[in-house]
Amino acid sequence: ALAAIQNAAKDNSTDSLSLQTFKDAGVTGVNGSNLSAIASALNSAAVTDTQVGSTALVQGVVDAYSAILAGTGGNNAKATAAQYGLVGVTGMGTASASLLDDVLVSKTKSDVDTVTVLQKLADAANAVISAAAGGASLTLEQLTSLGIKDVNFSNLAAVQTAIAGSDDSGSGVDTLAELQALVTAVPPGVPVLALGTDTGSSRVDHVTKDGTIKVSNIEEGATWQYSTDGGKNWIKGSGTSFIITGDGEKSVNVRQTDSSGK
Repeated sequence: ALAAIQNAAKDNSTDSLSLQTFKDAGVTGVNGSNLSAIASALNSAAVTDTQVGSTALVQGVVDAYSAILAGTGGNNAKATAAQYGLVGVTGMGTASASLLDDVLVSKTKSDVDTVTVLQKLADAANAVISAAAGGASLTLEQLTSLGIKDVNFSNLAAVQTAIAGSDDSGSGVDTLAELQALVTAVPPGVPVLALGTDTGSSRVDHVTKDGTIKVSNIEEGATWQYSTDGGKNWIKGSGTSFIITGDGEKSVNVRQTDSSGK
């Protein structure tokens, strides 16, 4: 049975493994709810036959994935960087493991029962810690995959700057609460205005007979207002446009307030 597990890890082919295989190999803790996760670990490139060369080593893989799954579903169990490594997730350090542990609390077991999914989340967590130390900028997809709210294309650059300005060790962003607080503190981006239709002699002369003003770069969940008198009075906007009337030169201001009140 142990040889079957080793060969499965070597060939990245676990179709022949069953609960009985692990039982016969003297490995405990494998059941119907985590068998596919354990198989995913054995199928990963980082877990070879050498990493499961004994019953104790196989047990270590099983226990590691069990610890990871135990942190899902609202639980606050913690897995270590070493345990992530045992199941085939690469590149983890203490800070990124801490952040990933927090992320998994809001996931279900089925959300993270493959190493491929875990690795993608791990890469995003590693990117946060790296960015804090001055590494490559985070992407919007990475931040949202971790469950971060109030970040979008309009404020992404400011969020990236804020993360880069945190402690180089990653200690300021190694929990989901810390990272979210940092993002929430970033002011919303500047709304972008454009004529609905430029009917002038050229498309860029800002001369039009159409009083529709398009508004973009509004954060999700934010409210916005516009003013036609230099900010003395503000009118609540809705949707993605508003209409101004009357002839002559017009000046328009738009501001937004995000979901946290900034």
